Amino acid sequence: MELEQIHQLIQQGQFERALQESFNNIEAHPDEVENYINSGVLLAEAGEIEKAERFFQRALTIKPDNGVIYYNLANVYFNEGRFQEAVKLYQEALSHHVDHIDTYYMLGL
Repeated sequence: MELEQIHQLIQQGQFERALQESFNNIEAHPDEVENYINSGVLLAEAGEIEKAERFFQRALTIKPDNGVIYYNLANVYFNEGRFQEAVKLYQEALSHHVDHIDTYYMLGL
């Protein structure tokens, strides 16, 4: 399934189906980082924090210069109260994606 279709499922509140489609995409295209990001975000929203972290870590092995991955992993850590780790990852996110406003916002909290 195309990423746009998965995003539509998310907007429609069909999170379980979106997650399953993300998993299917990973099986079909294991080197496409966006599939891991989508899966990680959906898992984090579902409270599956350890699984979400693993998906973001895997995404970083594929594309270590993607600031969005660092941002999303930092959000997981922030929500878990792991603030020092989150700050480091937010800073790393900015080193790759300097104009990411949400990252600046999170660093300001």
